Amino acid sequence: MSFERQRRVASLWNWLPAFRAAAEFESIQRAGLALHLSPSAISRTIKQLEEALGFAVFERHATGVRLTERGERLLLATRAGMRLIDDALEPLGSGAPRLGATPPFLPAVLAQALTPSQSVPLTIARADVVTVLLRGEVDVVLCDEREESPGVVCRELARLPMAFARRASVPHDAPIVAGGGVHCTDLHALMVLSNRHDVRIRVPVALASPAHTCQPCDDEGLTVYAVTRDMAPGGSVTTEAIISGLVRAFASA
Repeated sequence: MSFERQRRVASLWNWLPAFRAAAEFESIQRAGLALHLSPSAISRTIKQLEEALGFAVFERHATGVRLTERGERLLLATRAGMRLIDDALEPLGSGAPRLGATPPFLPAVLAQALTPSQSVPLTIARADVVTVLLRGEVDVVLCDEREESPGVVCRELARLPMAFARRASVPHDAPIVAGGGVHCTDLHALMVLSNRHDVRIRVPVALASPAHTCQPCDDEGLTVYAVTRDMAPGGSVTTEAIISGLVRAFASA
């Protein structure tokens, strides 16, 4: 990078955190709360940024702000730059992957595949997957549905065999929970239903309790997808290293 370009970036640098916060919250007020600044200070900062750039980064609406096309490009670059700097501040080799998974099964499946020294994965609502990835809050999210959104990459990681699990005293044709009949999105609630009522539950074989009798499911099982940002986070942890580690963990689980 030439000195001229460095000076240009340096002149914008102090305004980028306010820009990023306003873009991610789509609100000047909420950005101010997050950064402990007044809304007028956020507005003034964004105005200075736009004047320096020579183009608008936001469209203003009564309900908040929305990024322009060029504003979206700047947000992607700002996120990437801040993430790389944050990674560089970590002691060499200390970076641990930040993992998330969507309910009901995958947080427990992922926790089972990890070693005791690794971090417990975050449970992330389906609607929040892309948001938490692009903000850099996690490096990889495991989903049971393919995610196709700008800014992220989705790849198939594994296929888990499923089973209809039931207590020994429960008939083999009892109602099915999660897979037919009642739908349950919380694994703990699913297990409670199974233990207290005459129902079968459709779960990954690896999560079935030893007290359960399992009937194989006549389907392709649970497909697990790994969703990442469309660029490596850099630093001591790379996307490919995380994915490779997860593949090994699932293979040995």
